[in-house]
Amino acid sequence: GLFTTSPSQMEISGEQNTANEGGEDLFPYDPKSNNIPEDIIERYYSEYFFVGGIETNTPKAGEQHLDQYAQLHSNGLVVVGIAPGHPLLRDGRKVRKVEWDFKAGSNKVSGKMKKGGLVCYPHTPIATVYCTDNSEYSILAGVMGKLVEVNDQLAANPELLTEEPRHRGYVCIIIQNKKQKGKVREKLLASGEYKKLRSLK
Repeated sequence: GLFTTSPSQMEISGEQNTANEGGEDLFPYDPKSNNIPEDIIERYYSEYFFVGGIETNTPKAGEQHLDQYAQLHSNGLVVVGIAPGHPLLRDGRKVRKVEWDFKAGSNKVSGKMKKGGLVCYPHTPIATVYCTDNSEYSILAGVMGKLVEVNDQLAANPELLTEEPRHRGYVCIIIQNKKQKGKVREKLLASGEYKKLRSLK
């Protein structure tokens, strides 16, 4: 993955660090790590929110509350996961299984240009979450770009999705080109806007 000491990470890090004259670490935190300072995301990422999902197969079917976050880094990487207003967190649901969409689960990328990555649009399905109360939810890409990786930890530990949603429970990582980065804010809510919409502190 991108955040482990693998050839993939070294290749991407080398490419990005070459473009970064200051030598700043462009991967300031590993979302799979057990120890992440809470302010790391605020310091290095711009966090936005996607509220375009519609609930299905639940008592509140039809409500547009399938909220997701998109943590945007200046290098084009976007970490995607579920936001506080999502019913999985809002209603305290217990996750039984996370099942990847076929295309997302079989996604393979290679090289610096991430060739072969699944082309994503905001409503591209990434996974389906199955809960112990038989409710289920679709997790979408939320942004445009290429799928780089899905969080394979969720297969063995689906509870991470709700226990550590902003860190080890992230859903996937997407990379955007300059044009997509420029337009991403047109479709997403800033943190303050999202908190006001959902009456969060």
